[in-house]
Order: sequence, then structure tokens, then C-alpha cells
Amino acid sequence: MEIKATNNLELLKFCGHACSNADSRQTGIDAFNFVLIVNDESGLSITASNGNQSFIRKCEADDVTATEYGAICLDAAKFFQVVRSLPKNTPVKLKTVSDKDRALVSCGRSRLQIKTIDSSTYPTIPLLDNEQQHFTANANLLIDMLKRTMYATGKKDVRAYLNSVMMQTINNCLFVVGTDGHRLAANRHMLNGETVNDSQILIPVNAVSVLTRLSEDAENIGISISDNRVEFTWGSLIYRTNLVDAKYPDIRRVLPAPSNKRATVSRIGFIEVLNRLLVMLAGENAPKVKMTFNQNSIQLTTVNSELGKDTDDNENLGCDEITATITEEIGFNYHVNPRYLIDALSNTPDDFVCIELTDVTSPALIIPSTQRSSLNLVMPFRV
Repeated sequence: MEIKATNNLELLKFCGHACSNADSRQTGIDAFNFVLIVNDESGLSITASNGNQSFIRKCEADDVTATEYGAICLDAAKFFQVVRSLPKNTPVKLKTVSDKDRALVSCGRSRLQIKTIDSSTYPTIPLLDNEQQHFTANANLLIDMLKRTMYATGKKDVRAYLNSVMMQTINNCLFVVGTDGHRLAANRHMLNGETVNDSQILIPVNAVSVLTRLSEDAENIGISISDNRVEFTWGSLIYRTNLVDAKYPDIRRVLPAPSNKRATVSRIGFIEVLNRLLVMLAGENAPKVKMTFNQNSIQLTTVNSELGKDTDDNENLGCDEITATITEEIGFNYHVNPRYLIDALSNTPDDFVCIELTDVTSPALIIPSTQRSSLNLVMPFRV
């Protein structure tokens, strides 16, 4: 089999993402350091995997073609580096070298060989079986929801379900939720045009991170779910991942009761104030600020974690203020991690946000001022 591309950039479009997702570290299976290129009745495609997630791209462009049916299994990292370094605007050819575990890349005067393995030994992952659920979502909305959610998930928590994003469908509404036990992010979107069964799955946060870094031209993403896997079909891309086998906590139990104690502030302005105060808290493992709610403003003061009290003039006092609209008197101070607040504000889709409070021990609810399709919770410090 010989593969031809009009130039190296077109070949990179075809193989780049796959090469980036080939990884043997999770399984110790060396074959996962390779990518599998196949040309058969269904067309030309490239496959990569790390054992838990797999990436398949079908070639739909005329700029990359294969001369006959066959398969090549190439060292992913070397293939990517070689293609990226080739002369620009010059045709590229790739073919196996007879009787050697090598493939030859030809481009202009360049002749570069890349290690191969027997394509029949590559551990391909079969198509999704026992499909229980399938629905379609707008690609931009889904990717945006995932991005606004995954910041709140755990990364290396011993509780595996906290290192995941929960995706749930209820009454034709899609919910995406993440939490690490200290904060929570939840986003929702109505699914129009089809009837969707109720379901809940837990997607590993590292898989979500890979998916949200992708960019395709197709308007919609197809989502297929089985007992232990989910498959995202986005244009010419098929991305599969294993699911986390665990029970997700009932987030309704941590949502605070509706409260009239609400402050509305400029989202960007609040982030700027918090970033200034973080300068004064440099080096703190768990930085803390006290929010004092006045008639038309919120005053923020740094808190010294070692002494357990507000800082004084000899301890680099940090104090700032932001204008706010207070709907009802908030008769208490609220202590919170400013980094958590910044994360929540950065992932709230509106110019103005509402901060709802119940008492000093309940989480702060942060929502857009114009709609409630997104919410973020931040747990307070106990004082």
C-alpha cells in the first residue's frame, strides 16, 4: 500500500490528532505507541489508542489518498515529527519497505524511514456493542459545557468517581456535572428534535480533556453509550473511551435551598479584584479571603491561614472592594478560597453573575444573572 498527500500539512490534518493520542504508559503495551493506517472498503482511516481511549479518523479529503487496500502500523511519535519537518508545499509519499520493519516517507529530496510493526498485532478496539443509548448534541454547545465543567473535577482523587465528568439525560435535557468535593460545576442544555432515554454515565476527566481539545467542522456530535463505553462521532472523527464504573453522588443533596440573600456583580471586575488579593496570598496552600457584604458593595480582605485571623498592617494586608447589587441584607461574613471563586467565575457564561448565600456553612451558589443553565458551587472555609 502507498499513501500519497499533496503536502505535509494535509497529511498532518489526517494523522496529527491520532499520533498525539497514541500512548502505552497506561497499559504497558508497546503497540499503543504506534498508529494503524488502514485502507479498505470503507476508505482510508487512522487509529490510535492508549488502551482506555481510542481515536479513529476517517479520511474524507482528496488531498490524502491510498493506491490499494492494505495496512501500515507506524511509530506514532516519529511519524508525527517526520511529517511536521517535511518541506512545505511538496507532495508526500508513504509506503512500506519490503522485508523490513520500516516505512519510507518520500518528500522532495527527503527519504526518511520510520519503524513499523506487523499491523495484525495491533490491538484494535471493536465497534461499540450492546448500544443502549444514542443521541445527538450541538457540537459547540457540548464542548462548551464540558469545558465549563471539568475544572471542578478531581484529578488524582482516590475516589474514582470524582475524577470524572457525569453526563446525564433526563426528560430530553442533557446535564454535565463535575465536582472534587470542594466545588461543583453543572451545566444543562435541552436536546431538541429527538426523544432521548434517561441515562447517566461517568467519563474520565482525562478523556474529556482530550475531546475538548479537538476541533471539527461538523455541526453535531453523535453520542452512543453502552455498558462500559461511550463513543463520540464528530464529522470524520470517532473518539471512544471506557467509562468509570462507580456511583456518582446525588448532587441534589448538596444544592442549597433557594435564598434571597443575593449579590450581583460584574464577573470580570470580580475576577480582577480576586487576582489582586491573590498576590498578597502568594505561597499559601489554601488561600482565604473574607467577604463582607455592605449595602451596595462587597469588601474582600485577606486572611492569614497560619494565625487564623484577618491580617494586619504588618502582615501585608490585602483589602479591596467591588460594587454589587444586594437584594437582601446579608448579615454575616463569608470565608472562601479566592482561587475557587476565580475558577467558578471564569466558567460562568455571562457578564454579570449572582452569588446566592444561605449561611456561613452552606456553599456559595454562583449563577449567570440572566439564565440558570449553568451553576457553580464553592464550599466555604469553616471558621
